[in-house]
Amino acid sequence: MPGGSEDREIWHKGANKFKPLRRGIFPEEPEPQKPRNGREKVGTGLWPRGTPRAIAADLLLAQSRHERSEPRDMSYDEDLAERLRAIFRQRHDMAERKMFGGLGFLLSGNMCVGVWKDSLIARVGPDAYEESLALPHAREFEITGRPMRGWVLVEAEGVETAEQLRRWVEQGLRFVEGLPGK
Repeated sequence: MPGGSEDREIWHKGANKFKPLRRGIFPEEPEPQKPRNGREKVGTGLWPRGTPRAIAADLLLAQSRHERSEPRDMSYDEDLAERLRAIFRQRHDMAERKMFGGLGFLLSGNMCVGVWKDSLIARVGPDAYEESLALPHAREFEITGRPMRGWVLVEAEGVETAEQLRRWVEQGLRFVEGLPGK
């Protein structure tokens, strides 16, 4: 192609033909946008710059960007998670996945038990649900405002010993082993 960048053409999909390249010397460097009608492309770009609405919109936009850049607090009891890993170490059909802001242990794609904050989540099924809620330190698993039937949240005091933890894990495994794999 003879000449400088003004002579170059690029294939334009929408027009289905070649169009002149309208960029600076380097293809990666787009031409600066010119403001239209006194409105600059700053913030939301909906109102003229400096007006109260534009300032408010810019502040809201900056705040939402800041909130998105901060990592979410996905803290859970790492010691409890390590105890569960030790129990499942011999099983090769178990998977570990971050969920609910915690950690879930899945058997063939179905969640069996998990860790949320400092508590254990046990999937006991609808048949053993009421019976499990009657046990000490167990309560409904509801983090979204609606209880999940068949799931129990066991407080840290209810899984202090290895025997207590193993009992909840076995109950979760019994239910999930009866489910079809995903």
